[in-house]
Amino acid sequence: MTMAMGWRFIVVDGVERWKDTQVTELAAVLADPPPDTTIAFFAREDTRAKAPGALHAAVKAAGGDVAAEGMVKPWELPRWAVDRARELEIELEPAAAKLLVRHVGERQQRLLRELEKMALEVGPGARIGQEEVEALAALSAERKVWTLADARSSPPTERPPFAASSSCAHRASGCRAFSTRW
Repeated sequence: MTMAMGWRFIVVDGVERWKDTQVTELAAVLADPPPDTTIAFFAREDTRAKAPGALHAAVKAAGGDVAAEGMVKPWELPRWAVDRARELEIELEPAAAKLLVRHVGERQQRLLRELEKMALEVGPGARIGQEEVEALAALSAERKVWTLADARSSPPTERPPFAASSSCAHRASGCRAFSTRW
């Protein structure tokens, strides 16, 4: 029970590990949800782990939405970026899309943020080529972090001229954001 007044949000993660039988009790709650409450279920699905069909049915029966956001394969990202650019009312050339993926990295959310920034910069109907991507897109922050780590860990005689100062490296080492490479 919450002591706060207003809307309540309940976030349930890991439902890909649930079984249909575990959803039975929850279905009764979803049939008559508490007032002023939003419940969000998250599943990281792959070929073996899927959210139970009974959960999908219970959410739909309660008037909720079931949305799937699939991961795009790395080789499909340029086409994905072209499609997202079209939704933002800009035209991204295929070669520019490949360059954008090389610059920004393979994270879809990061690519989308860069496309949104470019759309704001150039306006609706604009055509974005490689030159515009070079000028407007930020390089991958992940690459910068790895460059910093490489520079910091190499012996002083082997450090490249752009190696970060120790105070910069100290600030970066306190960072709580982590990137996982698969």
